[in-house]
Amino acid sequence: MRVAPRSHTAMLEEEIEIQEAEFRRLMADHRALAEERLALHRELQAGKDEVRHLNTIIADISAKKETYIGELVDKRRKLEAELRANESLRDEIVQLRGEIDKHLVVRKELSAKSASIMHELTREQSNKQQIPMLKAEIDALRQELVHARSACELEQKGNFQLVEQKKAMEKNMISMAQEIEQMRAELANSEGRPWAPGATYGMKLGSPEVTFPTPYGDNYNIHVGGSEKGHSHLPESSSWGTYDNNRLQYRGAAAAAGGGVVVSPSAAKDSWPELVGVSSEAAKTKIGEERPELDVQVVPADAFVTTDYNAGRVRVFVDSDDKVARPPKIG
Repeated sequence: MRVAPRSHTAMLEEEIEIQEAEFRRLMADHRALAEERLALHRELQAGKDEVRHLNTIIADISAKKETYIGELVDKRRKLEAELRANESLRDEIVQLRGEIDKHLVVRKELSAKSASIMHELTREQSNKQQIPMLKAEIDALRQELVHARSACELEQKGNFQLVEQKKAMEKNMISMAQEIEQMRAELANSEGRPWAPGATYGMKLGSPEVTFPTPYGDNYNIHVGGSEKGHSHLPESSSWGTYDNNRLQYRGAAAAAGGGVVVSPSAAKDSWPELVGVSSEAAKTKIGEERPELDVQVVPADAFVTTDYNAGRVRVFVDSDDKVARPPKIG
Protein backbone atom coordinates (compact mmCIF):
# COMPACT_ATOMS: atom_id res chain seq x y z
CA MET A 1 0.00 0.00 0.00
CA ARG A 2 1.46 3.34 -0.89
CA VAL A 3 1.53 6.24 1.71
CA ALA A 4 0.68 9.65 0.46
CA PRO A 5 3.32 12.26 1.18
CA ARG A 6 2.51 14.88 3.82
CA SER A 7 1.96 18.38 2.80
CA HIS A 8 4.29 21.28 3.55
CA THR A 9 1.73 22.90 5.83
CA ALA A 10 1.43 19.90 8.05
CA MET A 11 5.15 19.80 8.40
CA LEU A 12 5.25 23.45 9.36
CA GLU A 13 2.51 23.01 11.91
CA GLU A 14 4.32 20.08 13.43
CA GLU A 15 7.53 22.08 13.59
CA ILE A 16 5.66 25.00 15.13
CA GLU A 17 4.22 22.72 17.79
CA ILE A 18 7.67 21.40 18.54
CA GLN A 19 9.02 24.93 18.85
CA GLU A 20 6.11 25.94 21.05
CA ALA A 21 6.79 22.99 23.34
CA GLU A 22 10.45 23.95 23.39
CA PHE A 23 9.52 27.55 24.15
CA ARG A 24 7.25 26.51 26.97
CA ARG A 25 10.07 24.39 28.37
CA LEU A 26 12.49 27.28 28.09
CA MET A 27 10.00 29.60 29.76
CA ALA A 28 9.62 27.14 32.63
CA ASP A 29 13.38 26.90 32.95
CA HIS A 30 13.57 30.69 32.83
CA ARG A 31 11.03 31.04 35.60
CA ALA A 32 12.91 28.43 37.67
CA LEU A 33 16.17 30.25 37.06
CA ALA A 34 14.54 33.56 37.96
CA GLU A 35 13.19 32.12 41.18
CA GLU A 36 16.56 30.55 41.95
CA ARG A 37 18.28 33.87 41.18
CA LEU A 38 15.84 35.65 43.47
CA ALA A 39 16.50 33.13 46.24
CA LEU A 40 20.24 33.48 45.75
CA HIS A 41 19.91 37.24 45.82
CA ARG A 42 17.98 37.00 49.06
CA GLU A 43 20.57 34.67 50.53
CA LEU A 44 23.30 37.01 49.39
CA GLN A 45 21.55 39.93 51.00
CA ALA A 46 21.07 37.92 54.21
CA GLY A 47 24.75 36.96 54.09
CA LYS A 48 25.73 40.60 53.68
CA ASP A 49 23.50 41.55 56.59
CA GLU A 50 25.01 38.80 58.69
CA VAL A 51 28.50 39.90 57.72
CA ARG A 52 27.67 43.47 58.70
CA HIS A 53 26.20 42.18 61.99
CA LEU A 54 29.28 40.04 62.59
CA ASN A 55 31.50 43.01 61.82
CA THR A 56 29.55 45.02 64.38
CA ILE A 57 29.84 42.21 66.94
CA ILE A 58 33.55 41.86 66.21
CA ALA A 59 34.00 45.58 66.69
CA ASP A 60 32.11 45.43 69.99
CA ILE A 61 34.11 42.40 71.10
CA SER A 62 37.33 44.14 70.16
CA ALA A 63 36.30 47.20 72.12
CA LYS A 64 35.27 45.10 75.12
CA LYS A 65 38.47 43.10 74.85
CA GLU A 66 40.55 46.24 74.85
CA THR A 67 38.55 47.54 77.80
CA TYR A 68 38.93 44.22 79.67
CA ILE A 69 42.64 44.11 78.92
CA GLY A 70 42.93 47.65 80.24
CA GLU A 71 41.06 46.66 83.39
CA LEU A 72 43.29 43.61 83.82
CA VAL A 73 46.35 45.78 83.46
CA ASP A 74 44.98 48.17 86.07
CA LYS A 75 44.16 45.27 88.41
CA ARG A 76 47.61 43.83 87.91
CA ARG A 77 49.17 47.15 88.79
CA LYS A 78 46.95 47.43 91.87
CA LEU A 79 47.74 43.84 92.94
CA GLU A 80 51.44 44.44 92.50
CA ALA A 81 51.14 47.57 94.60
CA GLU A 82 49.15 45.69 97.27
CA LEU A 83 51.64 42.82 97.18
CA ARG A 84 54.50 45.21 97.74
CA ALA A 85 52.50 46.81 100.55
CA ASN A 86 51.64 43.41 102.10
CA GLU A 87 55.18 42.08 102.20
CA SER A 88 55.28 43.06 105.88
CA LEU A 89 52.38 40.67 106.56
CA ARG A 90 54.34 37.59 105.52
CA ASP A 91 55.87 37.21 108.97
CA GLU A 92 52.42 37.46 110.52
CA ILE A 93 51.14 34.82 108.11
CA VAL A 94 54.00 32.49 109.07
CA GLN A 95 53.24 33.11 112.76
CA LEU A 96 49.56 32.43 112.17
CA ARG A 97 50.43 29.18 110.45
CA GLY A 98 52.49 28.15 113.49
CA GLU A 99 49.57 29.00 115.78
CA ILE A 100 47.26 27.00 113.53
CA ASP A 101 49.57 23.99 113.89
CA LYS A 102 49.53 24.43 117.68
CA HIS A 103 45.75 24.64 117.66
CA LEU A 104 45.60 21.45 115.64
CA VAL A 105 47.73 19.69 118.26
CA VAL A 106 45.48 21.05 121.03
CA ARG A 107 42.47 19.90 119.07
CA LYS A 108 43.86 16.38 118.93
CA GLU A 109 44.47 16.44 122.69
CA LEU A 110 40.95 17.71 123.31
CA SER A 111 39.58 14.98 121.07
CA ALA A 112 41.43 12.38 123.14
CA LYS A 113 40.13 13.96 126.36
CA SER A 114 36.59 14.03 125.00
CA ALA A 115 36.91 10.35 124.12
CA SER A 116 38.04 9.57 127.68
CA ILE A 117 35.18 11.69 129.05
CA MET A 118 32.71 9.77 126.90
CA HIS A 119 34.20 6.53 128.25
CA GLU A 120 33.79 7.80 131.81
CA LEU A 121 30.25 8.91 130.99
CA THR A 122 29.47 5.42 129.75
CA ARG A 123 30.90 3.98 132.95
CA GLU A 124 28.86 6.43 135.03
CA GLN A 125 25.75 5.39 133.16
CA SER A 126 26.53 1.77 133.98
CA ASN A 127 27.02 2.80 137.60
CA LYS A 128 23.70 4.62 137.47
CA GLN A 129 22.04 1.30 136.82
CA GLN A 130 23.16 0.24 140.30
CA ILE A 131 21.03 2.95 141.93
CA PRO A 132 18.13 0.52 142.64
CA MET A 133 20.48 -1.65 144.69
CA LEU A 134 21.63 1.42 146.63
CA LYS A 135 18.01 2.35 147.21
CA ALA A 136 17.41 -1.12 148.60
CA GLU A 137 20.35 -0.61 150.97
CA ILE A 138 18.93 2.76 151.99
CA ASP A 139 15.60 1.09 152.75
CA ALA A 140 17.44 -1.49 154.85
CA LEU A 141 19.23 1.34 156.67
CA ARG A 142 15.89 3.01 157.30
CA GLN A 143 14.57 -0.19 158.83
CA GLU A 144 17.67 -0.40 160.99
CA LEU A 145 17.08 3.22 161.99
CA VAL A 146 13.54 2.34 163.02
CA HIS A 147 14.88 -0.51 165.17
CA ALA A 148 17.50 1.84 166.64
CA ARG A 149 14.82 4.42 167.45
CA SER A 150 12.74 1.79 169.20
CA ALA A 151 15.83 0.75 171.18
CA CYS A 152 16.51 4.41 172.05
CA GLU A 153 12.95 4.83 173.26
CA LEU A 154 13.36 1.74 175.43
CA GLU A 155 16.65 3.12 176.73
CA GLN A 156 15.03 6.46 177.53
CA LYS A 157 12.44 4.61 179.59
CA GLY A 158 15.24 3.05 181.62
CA ASN A 159 17.14 6.32 182.06
CA PHE A 160 15.20 7.12 185.23
CA GLN A 161 16.66 4.12 187.04
CA LEU A 162 20.12 5.01 185.72
CA VAL A 163 19.79 8.57 187.05
CA GLU A 164 18.82 7.29 190.49
CA GLN A 165 21.75 4.88 190.47
CA LYS A 166 24.05 7.69 189.33
CA LYS A 167 22.94 9.88 192.24
CA ALA A 168 23.57 7.04 194.69
CA MET A 169 26.99 6.46 193.11
CA GLU A 170 27.87 10.15 193.43
CA LYS A 171 26.91 10.11 197.11
CA ASN A 172 29.04 7.00 197.68
CA MET A 173 31.97 8.57 195.82
CA ILE A 174 31.71 11.75 197.92
CA SER A 175 31.68 9.76 201.15
CA MET A 176 34.59 7.62 199.89
CA ALA A 177 36.58 10.75 199.01
CA GLN A 178 35.97 12.17 202.48
CA GLU A 179 37.08 8.91 204.10
CA ILE A 180 40.20 8.81 201.87
CA GLU A 181 41.12 12.37 202.87
CA GLN A 182 40.64 11.48 206.53
CA MET A 183 42.81 8.37 206.06
CA ARG A 184 45.54 10.42 204.37
CA ALA A 185 45.52 12.87 207.28
CA GLU A 186 45.78 10.00 209.78
CA LEU A 187 48.64 8.45 207.79
CA ALA A 188 50.45 11.79 207.77
CA ASN A 189 49.99 12.05 211.54
CA SER A 190 51.22 8.49 212.04
CA GLU A 191 54.39 9.17 209.99
CA GLY A 192 55.24 12.10 212.28
CA ARG A 193 55.00 10.04 215.54
CA PRO A 194 58.09 8.61 217.42
CA TRP A 195 59.19 5.00 217.00
CA ALA A 196 57.75 2.40 219.30
CA PRO A 197 59.88 1.19 222.25
CA GLY A 198 62.48 -1.36 221.26
CA ALA A 199 62.54 -0.36 217.59
CA THR A 200 65.84 -0.69 215.75
CA TYR A 201 67.51 2.38 214.30
CA GLY A 202 67.34 2.65 210.51
CA MET A 203 64.09 0.74 209.99
CA LYS A 204 61.62 2.29 207.58
CA LEU A 205 57.91 2.75 207.77
CA GLY A 206 56.16 -0.23 206.22
CA SER A 207 58.85 -2.76 207.20
CA PRO A 208 57.47 -6.11 208.41
CA GLU A 209 59.40 -5.72 211.65
CA VAL A 210 57.99 -2.33 212.57
CA THR A 211 54.53 -1.68 214.02
CA PHE A 212 52.89 1.54 215.06
CA PRO A 213 50.35 1.92 217.77
CA THR A 214 47.16 3.42 216.46
CA PRO A 215 44.28 4.69 218.51
CA TYR A 216 41.85 4.15 215.64
CA GLY A 217 41.79 0.41 215.74
CA ASP A 218 40.72 -1.19 212.46
CA ASN A 219 37.75 0.99 211.67
CA TYR A 220 39.05 1.89 208.18
CA ASN A 221 40.59 -1.47 207.35
CA ILE A 222 44.10 0.04 207.50
CA HIS A 223 46.96 -2.14 208.75
CA VAL A 224 50.15 -0.14 209.12
CA GLY A 225 53.46 -1.91 209.04
CA GLY A 226 52.63 -5.24 207.36
CA SER A 227 51.92 -5.91 203.70
CA GLU A 228 50.54 -9.33 204.54
CA LYS A 229 47.98 -7.91 206.93
CA GLY A 230 45.76 -6.32 204.31
CA HIS A 231 45.50 -3.64 201.62
CA SER A 232 45.26 0.06 202.29
CA HIS A 233 42.28 0.72 200.01
CA LEU A 234 38.62 0.43 200.80
CA PRO A 235 36.50 -2.52 199.69
CA GLU A 236 34.50 -2.09 196.52
CA SER A 237 31.17 -0.42 197.05
CA SER A 238 28.16 -2.57 196.45
CA SER A 239 26.48 0.20 194.44
CA TRP A 240 28.97 -0.23 191.54
CA GLY A 241 28.20 -3.90 191.19
CA THR A 242 24.48 -3.15 191.28
CA TYR A 243 24.87 -0.52 188.55
CA ASP A 244 26.86 -2.85 186.27
CA ASN A 245 24.40 -5.68 186.75
CA ASN A 246 21.43 -3.43 186.01
CA ARG A 247 23.14 -2.02 182.91
CA LEU A 248 23.85 -5.48 181.50
CA GLN A 249 20.29 -6.58 182.22
CA TYR A 250 18.93 -3.45 180.48
CA ARG A 251 21.07 -3.97 177.36
CA GLY A 252 19.97 -7.58 177.15
CA ALA A 253 16.33 -6.50 177.34
CA ALA A 254 16.88 -3.83 174.65
CA ALA A 255 18.49 -6.35 172.30
CA ALA A 256 15.63 -8.79 172.85
CA ALA A 257 13.06 -6.04 172.20
CA GLY A 258 14.84 -5.02 168.96
CA GLY A 259 14.81 -8.59 167.64
CA GLY A 260 18.58 -9.06 168.10
CA VAL A 261 20.55 -11.83 169.75
CA VAL A 262 23.01 -11.07 172.52
CA VAL A 263 26.38 -12.55 171.63
CA SER A 264 29.34 -12.69 173.94
CA PRO A 265 32.09 -10.28 172.76
CA SER A 266 34.77 -12.94 173.16
CA ALA A 267 32.81 -15.47 171.03
CA ALA A 268 31.59 -13.00 168.34
CA LYS A 269 33.22 -13.31 164.91
CA ASP A 270 33.62 -10.20 162.73
CA SER A 271 35.36 -11.55 159.59
CA TRP A 272 35.40 -14.74 157.51
CA PRO A 273 38.62 -14.95 155.44
CA GLU A 274 38.13 -18.69 154.93
CA LEU A 275 35.13 -18.00 152.65
CA VAL A 276 37.21 -16.47 149.83
CA GLY A 277 36.61 -18.49 146.66
CA VAL A 278 33.36 -20.18 147.73
CA SER A 279 29.95 -19.44 146.25
CA SER A 280 27.81 -16.60 147.56
CA GLU A 281 25.07 -18.93 148.81
CA ALA A 282 27.55 -21.06 150.75
CA ALA A 283 29.13 -17.94 152.28
CA LYS A 284 25.73 -16.52 153.19
CA THR A 285 24.69 -19.81 154.81
CA LYS A 286 27.96 -20.05 156.77
CA ILE A 287 27.71 -16.49 158.12
CA GLY A 288 24.03 -17.02 158.96
CA GLU A 289 24.88 -20.14 160.95
CA GLU A 290 27.61 -18.42 162.96
CA ARG A 291 25.98 -14.98 163.33
CA PRO A 292 22.23 -15.28 162.67
CA GLU A 293 21.58 -11.74 163.93
CA LEU A 294 23.57 -10.16 161.06
CA ASP A 295 22.13 -8.92 157.76
CA VAL A 296 24.15 -10.62 154.98
CA GLN A 297 24.17 -8.70 151.66
CA VAL A 298 25.62 -10.13 148.43
CA VAL A 299 27.18 -7.30 146.37
CA PRO A 300 29.23 -7.32 143.10
CA ALA A 301 32.93 -6.64 143.66
CA ASP A 302 32.93 -3.52 141.44
CA ALA A 303 29.69 -2.04 142.79
CA PHE A 304 29.40 1.34 144.53
CA VAL A 305 28.34 0.98 148.17
CA THR A 306 27.79 3.35 151.07
CA THR A 307 30.76 4.10 153.32
CA ASP A 308 28.88 4.07 156.63
CA TYR A 309 29.70 1.52 159.32
CA ASN A 310 26.92 -0.82 160.41
CA ALA A 311 27.67 -3.35 163.15
CA GLY A 312 24.67 -5.44 162.09
CA ARG A 313 25.61 -5.84 158.42
CA VAL A 314 28.02 -8.06 156.44
CA ARG A 315 28.70 -7.40 152.76
CA VAL A 316 29.81 -10.38 150.67
CA PHE A 317 31.60 -9.09 147.55
CA VAL A 318 31.46 -11.59 144.67
CA ASP A 319 33.08 -11.67 141.23
CA SER A 320 31.51 -12.42 137.85
CA ASP A 321 31.53 -16.18 138.66
CA ASP A 322 29.50 -15.63 141.87
CA LYS A 323 32.56 -16.45 143.99
CA VAL A 324 33.60 -14.52 147.10
CA ALA A 325 36.28 -12.04 145.96
CA ARG A 326 37.51 -10.75 149.35
CA PRO A 327 37.04 -11.71 153.01
CA PRO A 328 33.56 -10.73 154.28
CA LYS A 329 33.54 -8.61 157.43
CA ILE A 330 31.16 -6.62 159.57
CA GLY A 331 30.74 -3.00 158.58
